[in-house]
Amino acid sequence: PLNLARAAGSRNSWAAEFALAIRCEDPTQALANPHTWQRIDLCPSEFPELDRLPLQQVLTDSSPQRPYRERKNEAKSTVHWGQRKLCLAELEFLTQFASEASRLVYAGAAPGDHLAFLCRLFPEIQVDGYDPRPFSASAVPPLAPPNLRVHQVCFTDEVARQIASEADAPILFVSDIRTADWQSDK
Repeated sequence: PLNLARAAGSRNSWAAEFALAIRCEDPTQALANPHTWQRIDLCPSEFPELDRLPLQQVLTDSSPQRPYRERKNEAKSTVHWGQRKLCLAELEFLTQFASEASRLVYAGAAPGDHLAFLCRLFPEIQVDGYDPRPFSASAVPPLAPPNLRVHQVCFTDEVARQIASEADAPILFVSDIRTADWQSDK
């Protein structure tokens, strides 16, 4: 995908816009946020529903749907920091629901670079991470916090049944399983 300083159609670079954003003193201005440039760059007729989307953080059966649309060769002004986005989503989730359970089961948790950070913020939550892939050094002993246990195995129906049979209290569940082929990073 085309991103940031890479050429995209008639655009040679986002460098000038990034320089402008850095100098912008009012963070409420649209050009102060690089994430808005992509919308400014689109023709309004291409994606009119973007302007009508509410900020909805929980999906329900009545949430609006649209078919998946691949965005190859489109200018993208955002930086993809998957682990940062994931950590922020988990932080928001735990902030909202940590009081409802003392255990979090996390399927697809590797590499788990940010898990130690989350565990230190929520020391009352026992986190069990499951993933057949290797975990980062900060997620395994001796560096892992005491409320983090990792299990380098696939999270299967059998594992879920075992956890459920042992549970004597509510459990929070997070899944970041992205592929059925755990040996692939795609």
